[in-house]
Amino acid sequence: MLVVIGGGAGVGPLRTLSDRLARLPAEPQVLVVCGTNPTLRDEIDALAAARVGRIRTLGFTNDVDVLFEACDIVVGKAGGLTCAEALVKGAPLVIYRPTPGQEVRNAEYLETGGAAVHADSVEDVEATVDRWLANPAERERVSAAARSLAAPRAAETIARRVLGDVTQTQRRSA
Repeated sequence: MLVVIGGGAGVGPLRTLSDRLARLPAEPQVLVVCGTNPTLRDEIDALAAARVGRIRTLGFTNDVDVLFEACDIVVGKAGGLTCAEALVKGAPLVIYRPTPGQEVRNAEYLETGGAAVHADSVEDVEATVDRWLANPAERERVSAAARSLAAPRAAETIARRVLGDVTQTQRRSA
C-alpha cells in the first residue's frame, strides 16, 4: 500500500500523483490523505481507479502513525512531523517538491541518510515508487536507513536535558 499525503491541508497535486501511482505495473493500493480539503477528496473519489477500489481517500486523521506503519511507501511533503513519523515507522519516503527552507533541508538530510528520495516531478515520483515496489530489497534498505536515523525518544531526551540544565542553574543560584 502507498500513502500519499499533503499535510493537514491536503496540498499539492495529490489527484495527479494518486492517479498515476495507481496505474503502476505493480497495481498498488493507494491511500490518499486529503486532510481538511474536501474538494480534493471529491476529485480523487471521482477517479476511475477510485471507483474500482485502487485508490481510497481519507480526510484529516490523527492516525498517521498507523498508516505509516502499515504502508510500503509514503509519498508526501517534507514537513517535520511527516519526516519524523516516517523515520520512526521505517517508512521509505518519496519527498515531492519540498517547500523552500526547512522542508528542503529535511529532504536533503533524509536523502543523504538513505531514508528518502527527493523528487521534483510526478515522473520522478513514479519512477522511484515503481523501482521500490519492484525491488523489495532496495525498499528494505531505505526502510532500515529510516529507522537508523529515527529518534523516537527525542522529546524525552530534550526534556531531561532542559530539566537538568534548570536544576544546575538553580543549584548555582542557591
